[in-house]
Amino acid sequence: MNDYKGIFSLLIFCIEFVLIINVIIFSKSKFKSNVLIILSLLTAYQFFEFLICGLNLQLSFVIYLAFVSITFLPPSGLILALKVNRITKSKYTGLIYSPALFFTIYYLLTMKYFRVRECSVVYASYHYPLGFLYGLFYYLPIILTLLILGRGFITQTDKTLKRQNIILLIGFLTFLLPMIVTLFIYPSSIEFIESLMCKFAFALALIITYFALYFKK
Repeated sequence: MNDYKGIFSLLIFCIEFVLIINVIIFSKSKFKSNVLIILSLLTAYQFFEFLICGLNLQLSFVIYLAFVSITFLPPSGLILALKVNRITKSKYTGLIYSPALFFTIYYLLTMKYFRVRECSVVYASYHYPLGFLYGLFYYLPIILTLLILGRGFITQTDKTLKRQNIILLIGFLTFLLPMIVTLFIYPSSIEFIESLMCKFAFALALIITYFALYFKK
C-alpha cells in the first residue's frame, strides 16, 4: 500500500461488511432490505476508495463505480423514510431514483473525465463533470428525508413509529452535522466532501444496523 493511504477506508469497509452480515443473519425487520441496500452502498464506496487510494488503482472506471455507489444513497434513504412512515407508493420509486439513474448513465458516457485529485489516509478528492448539478440533486433527497423523519417524529401518535423516526433522524444527523461543522471550520474540505461524508456516515451505518435488529415489525 502507498503510505497507508486508504487504510481508513479499508477499516470502515471491514466493519460495515460485518454489519451487513449481522443484518442478513439476525434482522427480522420489514425494513431489512432497505437497510441492507444503504449498508451495501456505504460499504461499496469504502471498498472502491481503498482500491483507489490504498492500492493506487486510479482507473476512471473504479472512480465511476465509487460515485455510482454513493449516488444511490440519498434516494435509498428517502425510500426508507417513506416506508417507515407508511407513505411509500410504487409510483414514487421511479421518480425518486431518476436523478441517480441519470447521473449513472451520464457519468458512464463521460467516464474519461473522472480523475483523482488527492488521496490521504482519511479521504480522497475527485474531479468529475457537472459537480454543482450533481450536488443539487444529491442533497435534495437528504433534505426531504430529514423533513419526513422530523414530521413523523412530531406528528405520529404511535410510540413505535415515533421511536423509529427519531432513531433514523439521529442517524442522518450524525453525519450531516459533523459535515456542516467541518465545512464551516475548514471551507476547503468542500473539495473532498463526498469522501468525508461517507466517513461520517459510518455512524449512520451503526444506527441503521441497530434499527434493523431492534425493530421486529
